[in-house]
Amino acid sequence: MMGRRPARQGELFCYLPEVPRTKLAARLEELERALDWEQVRCRAQAYLAGDRGRPSLDPAVVVKLLLLHKLVGGRSWRGLVEFASDSLCSRQFLGYGLSEDLPSHQALHDWRRRLGAEFFEDLLGDIVGHCQREGMVLSSVRVVDATAVKAQADPEGPTVRVEADADELAVWQAVVGCHGANEGDDDDDPSPEPPPTLLSRPPALRDGSAKGGAKGGGAKGGRLVSRHDPEARLSAKPGLPRDFYYQVSFASDPVSGLITSAMARPTEEPVTLLAHVDAEPGLVAAVVADCHYDTTEVMAGLAQRGITAYIPYQDHQRQHGYRREQFGHSAELDCYQCPEGVLLTRRATMSDGRVTYRARVGACRDCRRRSWCTSSECRTLTVPAGSAERELARRAGPEYELRQAQRRAQEHVWRWGKRDFGLSRADGLGLAQVRISAALVAVCINLGKLVKWRETGPRPEAVARAQEATGRRIEASPRRWPGRRRAA
Repeated sequence: MMGRRPARQGELFCYLPEVPRTKLAARLEELERALDWEQVRCRAQAYLAGDRGRPSLDPAVVVKLLLLHKLVGGRSWRGLVEFASDSLCSRQFLGYGLSEDLPSHQALHDWRRRLGAEFFEDLLGDIVGHCQREGMVLSSVRVVDATAVKAQADPEGPTVRVEADADELAVWQAVVGCHGANEGDDDDDPSPEPPPTLLSRPPALRDGSAKGGAKGGGAKGGRLVSRHDPEARLSAKPGLPRDFYYQVSFASDPVSGLITSAMARPTEEPVTLLAHVDAEPGLVAAVVADCHYDTTEVMAGLAQRGITAYIPYQDHQRQHGYRREQFGHSAELDCYQCPEGVLLTRRATMSDGRVTYRARVGACRDCRRRSWCTSSECRTLTVPAGSAERELARRAGPEYELRQAQRRAQEHVWRWGKRDFGLSRADGLGLAQVRISAALVAVCINLGKLVKWRETGPRPEAVARAQEATGRRIEASPRRWPGRRRAA
């Protein structure tokens, strides 16, 4: 049975001192007004047993504590409860008196598992809807980017080696089969449990991101899996130390700065971009991302959905010769033309869909750049399957440069999330806990955007971009950003 916390009543001969107007107090006050807490209780009702059993904690209190954990950049649940117990503004936000005990850290962990990641991702959608009702305008462009989040695991800790192509089920069986797999765990973060839907998945879907894990493992004998957090993947990405990570990706609106969807994966696969688009059906007309998402599957999916892609080519680091993108293509003649004017015609089609184009014998003999372009008598070009969809992406021009500038400007959300909201390290074990953390961080960032929008009003250039994207007239506030100079 769902519990409901009664309205707080002041204790006899105990007077609550006036809460100082700190930055945290102001943020909690904005959060109290931003969310419909009765709707949060209605969402949580589906996870409880109706009118049977003892009353539970108020779900609104649980969600408030979890959001408070992100707002203060907390590292542990015990530390959160201790901080909230000593903070006047936190007690006022939660609706607890000075003499009342707050929920335990174990209760917070149990509630996170009970509600699941979908509940908090829906909560993010509620915040985006509230921001729109306040007057913030969403454009039809989305910027998709990802960052690495350190898992609660260490390569020097308890690990097990599995086959490089082992699926998710095989990984769990290897971890469970190890004695003492959970040694070193504490009661602040109990050991993870296998996903309940793992056995019901078709074998083709139990990939477990094996390719990403094998790349990070770097060993011929298989890949390394942490027995503390088996869903994390070992990564040796340039610029990061060799460690276990998760990948968190956001889809944000470059006009309002709001994060519209948040997702987490063991490894950042390019098809995650399509999942972000499908989270907002019919609302996205253009997607901006980096070259990591330049794959045939992604481009074909965007073309089927009628979405324009602003994604640069992947840098194959070709040391010599012209790249495939530098060849001109003629669909009518089904041929390519190199920058020196030599035609390459179709010669063969392989079983995997790749098509080979080659210049006629002797066409490259007198070319002044032949020794640099190819070591053969004539240049050969191999075009992968789905190249027609890949050519639909915009990869040059003023509009492309503008979109990429917007993508670089949106990267500040990662610095904000890692510096202020604890996104640099996972605060739970397992992919589901990382998904919850990503959604809560996105809620906090959107709340900060809403507070700044209320204080300063929309900037004229942002209003102009929103009017162009939505086709609606928006009244701009005459107020300006404090402490910033305006260009003449």
